[in-house]
Amino acid sequence: MRQKIRDLAKRGRAVNWPGAKGPRWPVIATVAGLGLMIAMPTSAKFSTAAAASARPAYLDAKLTVQARVHDLLGRMTLPEKIGQMVQIEVTQVTDSSDNCTSQGGFNLPNPVCEQKIFVDNNVGSILAGGTDIPVDTTGTGGTGNTGQDWASEYNSMQAYAIAHSRLHIPVIFGVDAVHGFGHPYQAPLFPQSIGMGATWDPSAARAGGVVTANALRATGWIWDFAPVQDLSRDNRWGRTYETWAEEPALAAAMGAANVSGLQSAGGPN
Repeated sequence: MRQKIRDLAKRGRAVNWPGAKGPRWPVIATVAGLGLMIAMPTSAKFSTAAAASARPAYLDAKLTVQARVHDLLGRMTLPEKIGQMVQIEVTQVTDSSDNCTSQGGFNLPNPVCEQKIFVDNNVGSILAGGTDIPVDTTGTGGTGNTGQDWASEYNSMQAYAIAHSRLHIPVIFGVDAVHGFGHPYQAPLFPQSIGMGATWDPSAARAGGVVTANALRATGWIWDFAPVQDLSRDNRWGRTYETWAEEPALAAAMGAANVSGLQSAGGPN
C-alpha cells in the first residue's frame, strides 16, 4: 500500500484564490511522519541577484535538484540544519510583544520576532493550528481570516525570511486542513474523514483533496497535516472523527485517493 500511495501521489501547480497572491508550489501531505525538508528558492529576484555575483550552485535553477541540495547542505552550518527541523506556532512570529511567545494571537508579523525566529534561530517551518485565524491585513477594517489575509501573512513572513536569512532558504508553512482548508471563512468544507469514509467512495476523497489543495496553494500554506491514516478502533479516542474507518483496506484506499487529490495538478485527471 505504501508503494501504491507513492504511485498515486502526484506533484502539481497552483491555482489562484481570488485576491490572493500566494506561490505556486506543490502541496505536501503529511501522512505518517515528518522529516527534514529544504525548499529551494526559485524566484526570479534571487536568480537575477545571484547571476550578477557569480551565484552559488544551489541558486542555479538549471542544475539538478540533487546538485543544488548537495551544494546548499555543504554551505549550511549545524545550527542552520537543525533549524530546518524546527517548527513553531505562527503566533510566536505575530506576537504583539517582543517576547515572541505563542500567547499574543495571530496578528501582523512582528519584525523583532521575525528576526529572532527566522534569522537568529534559523527556524525552517511555521504552523497555524486549528484555532489560528489571522487579523485583517488590508488595513481597511476587514473581518480578517479571508484567503487574502492568509496569503498576505504568508507573503510578509516569507519575504522577510528569504531576504534576511544568510542563505535565503524559504520557510515551509504548515496548516491543519483535514476536511478542506477550514480556516478562511469562504473556503469549501467537506465532511470529517469519518463521514467521508462512510461513503466508501475514494473518488469523493480525491475530489476533496483537489479542492483543498487549490485553496492551500493560493495562500502559500502548503504543508498540510492530513490525512490521518490511523484506524478508528476506539471511540474514546478524541480524534476518531479524523480517521477514515476501522477497516484497513478502506482507510488505505480513501487516504491514497485523498493524497492523490492533494498533490494533483489542481483538477481531474
